[in-house]
Amino acid sequence: MNIAVIGAGIVGICTAYELAMDGHRVTVYEKSASIAEGASFANGGLLAPSLGAVISHPQWPSGALTSWRRLLQTARVGGGTRLEDLRWLITWSRRRSEQDFLAALAANHALLEASMVQLHDIVRRTGLSFDRSEGQLALFATARESERFAPKLKALKQLGVAFKNLSAQEARKLEPGLGAALPVHSAVQFPQDAVGNCRHFAQLLKEAAQAQGVVFCLGTNVQTIAPAAQPGIILETGATPLAFDRIVVCCGSDPSRFMRMAAPHCRRAVVHSQSLSLHLREPLNGPRSAVVDTASQVAIVRLGNRIRVSGGASLGRPMTTSDEQSFRPLYRALNTHFPGAANLREGVQAWTGSSLFIGDGLPLIGQTPLPGVLLNTGHGHNGWGMACGSARLLADLIGNKPTRLDPAAFNPLRFTRTA
Repeated sequence: MNIAVIGAGIVGICTAYELAMDGHRVTVYEKSASIAEGASFANGGLLAPSLGAVISHPQWPSGALTSWRRLLQTARVGGGTRLEDLRWLITWSRRRSEQDFLAALAANHALLEASMVQLHDIVRRTGLSFDRSEGQLALFATARESERFAPKLKALKQLGVAFKNLSAQEARKLEPGLGAALPVHSAVQFPQDAVGNCRHFAQLLKEAAQAQGVVFCLGTNVQTIAPAAQPGIILETGATPLAFDRIVVCCGSDPSRFMRMAAPHCRRAVVHSQSLSLHLREPLNGPRSAVVDTASQVAIVRLGNRIRVSGGASLGRPMTTSDEQSFRPLYRALNTHFPGAANLREGVQAWTGSSLFIGDGLPLIGQTPLPGVLLNTGHGHNGWGMACGSARLLADLIGNKPTRLDPAAFNPLRFTRTA
């Protein structure tokens, strides 16, 4: 088949690669001049079947997010917030039954786990080598924080997630660079999690996709989709549609013009996050892999000879990289957790990214009401962790092949009857 992929972030590139491996002719359209310029550029780097991003899992059984005060601490509402964003926020925060929650969590975890398997398969097949490290450590400053986390561990245990409870001394032995003044009551180690440089992998996989015949049209903005028996894309106003057998929408940061057509009843919002990337000044003082502060939800990870600090979730206008005050929590977390590890004066890269979130915390993967138009988007902050598995699922659906995952949980048509 002749297939168009809209969006060249990590999800779009993985999708193009998997489709090309199945023998399809694939053309990727990306409005930026380079690939992985949006949410894939400098994200947290976590490949985490254990936790993913907390904001992607509303309504833990502990009820930690049931009050609006707690909710607004998790997802800040700023200037420029749209009515669409507030509708998503209400849907996202609505209390669900424990059964519904566990079903959504299981589907989320299954996709993250399948994606890790597919990532390893791609690396084994292609020989791609990118900055990565193994394991994740969740830190608790107090006994109360540890107790609040217990229901999450119970839910993860039911899914078969491997973890180990650690004392403060054991945590410091695992991450000897942790600051001496940092309060650590206990920790949980997730040995099967990993950290990887998303953009580095995307660049390498793009080359592998091109070797399979994928054509990348960078700096090319798709204005709209022309629905028909054989759908098409329109690049310029008034231009004749370019016809394809299938069109896959993978843009995750600004897909509104497509979503209104392909998933009109879906509650969705664009959520912004931030990161700092810094050069290691003293490797022995830095993290060995990933450390997550459970109170602030700031992640500090090791990517080769660099450290990346990420966190935050806000609605409305994204904060600019020149807004120093908005990055202070990230600097503060770095200085308290790994003092002296990074060069704070030279080569600091401040980044703000945007990701599409869906009301039930699950992505949209599959056929839309428009003939021949499919979605692979809405992964929230877990785009990197879910990219390879989502791409394989989408390719199997297009090829009418058996799927490793049950696609029902991710079906865009699940919102068709939502008011």
